Amino acid sequence: MAKTISMGHHSCMKLLCRTFFALALSFGIGCGSDEPGDSSHAEAGSSGSSGSAGSSSTETPDSGDESEPIDSGLADQQNEDTTTVTDVSEDTHPVDGQVDVEPVEYTSLGTLTVDCQVPFVLDASQVTSMPYMTSHFGHLIQQYGITGIIDGQDITAFPEKMYYGAHMPAHLQPNDLLSLVQISMASVTQPTYSVRIDFRPDTAVTTGSTWNVGLEENQAVAALFKHISTNQLCLMSMGIGGKLTFQSASNTTQVEGGSFHVVGTMNMVAPEEVPDLCDMAAQLNTPCCP
Repeated sequence: MAKTISMGHHSCMKLLCRTFFALALSFGIGCGSDEPGDSSHAEAGSSGSSGSAGSSSTETPDSGDESEPIDSGLADQQNEDTTTVTDVSEDTHPVDGQVDVEPVEYTSLGTLTVDCQVPFVLDASQVTSMPYMTSHFGHLIQQYGITGIIDGQDITAFPEKMYYGAHMPAHLQPNDLLSLVQISMASVTQPTYSVRIDFRPDTAVTTGSTWNVGLEENQAVAALFKHISTNQLCLMSMGIGGKLTFQSASNTTQVEGGSFHVVGTMNMVAPEEVPDLCDMAAQLNTPCCP
């Protein structure tokens, strides 16, 4: 069944620009020989971590009904047929100021289920540093916390995996950004897929807060990337639709040391259907996947 989502085009692009900028700064782990650890460490640290996007209000960014429970098993109910998500773009009428609503349909590529428990949030500006990541190896959770089949690909069908949490430091913008990152790997030197979810503002990441997944301000911005090579990513899918709830959250405004447990589901759509997204992604060296 199609969902109706309200999204303003200009605020969407502004938010995505910030997201991809933050991505370029702090999405370095899992690429090539800089990967900390090896397959002998695959069982180390079995309880959670990951990181980027948003605004500086302290309100919980939930435009839905907070009483609605999050069912992390919804991914099991995926429809094998292609479905569409209807988005609503608003344009102000030039004469009378009325708002014209133009529905936009996105093709759903599948659903991702999230259940990630992050024990220690890392400094996002240091996740490309081998010594830093090695020293925090116990905070790189060696399991899949984000699962699902997107465009026919099971992102968990790889032997090596990790997820971790990261926070942007004060000297970089946006500095109120909390992120979750998961990396799938055929081997420790061969990353395959990465999922990134960004929460902004960090002050709204509180125990019990629920975030709608989408491209608006105060929504969780989610992206799935495919690793073309060890040092090149392409954008495979964007999240539009679904909700994520923080079952726990502590010190999430700190650059390091916070913790959180987030669960929920995300509907992932074809990125080429989002206006201007692929052009912008290409300019930032993360083109849409062919």
